[in-house]
Amino acid sequence: MRRNGRSSGFTLVELIVVLSIMGVASTLGMVMFSRISDLWKQTTIRTDLSMTANAVFDSMRQDFSQVVSPKLAGTTVKGTTQDTTDTRLFKVRVSLQNDQVVIPVETVAGPDGRLQRLDVRYYIDREGGAATLMRVMSAPGGVETASLKVADGVVAMAVEYTGKGTAAWKREWTEASPPSAVRVSVTLMDPDRPYEQISSKAVFPIEVN
Repeated sequence: MRRNGRSSGFTLVELIVVLSIMGVASTLGMVMFSRISDLWKQTTIRTDLSMTANAVFDSMRQDFSQVVSPKLAGTTVKGTTQDTTDTRLFKVRVSLQNDQVVIPVETVAGPDGRLQRLDVRYYIDREGGAATLMRVMSAPGGVETASLKVADGVVAMAVEYTGKGTAAWKREWTEASPPSAVRVSVTLMDPDRPYEQISSKAVFPIEVN
């Protein structure tokens, strides 16, 4: 006896449709996973850069809190402004703020714990294509006693100064008296992802010891 009707199972067209839907769903899933992974990495990088900026400001805050009176040091906070161009970091020529600041401090140094007068200079070292914020300590007279790396990836630094009784900020400070406050702005960049950057700013009041 012949059996009438269709046999059970999928036709070729139905299989093609199902496979096509599965392919589209798989592609969408991979795209979403890639975007989420990239967003997570971006967030992690920005968090790391923010922590680095905070470490930079903590170091400067310590030094600015130990500024010595010009009567004792014979000098005071000095700042010079300079802009530089760099093509190695960004592959195109860009102008970057490249300021320096020198802070006369009195700090505990040596195994005997004596107070020592030092000049602390912050500047960006760009040798070899890197951008490293350095903290150089020198004895009065200019003899360098120590050089420390504060942070990598600091591609720009702007330092501004203001005096008592004025709201204006200056890019340089050459006055005989210390400024009443110093404002530092830094731009940090991830070396593996140059387009991932943050800019951060901090103001340090100056109270002369």
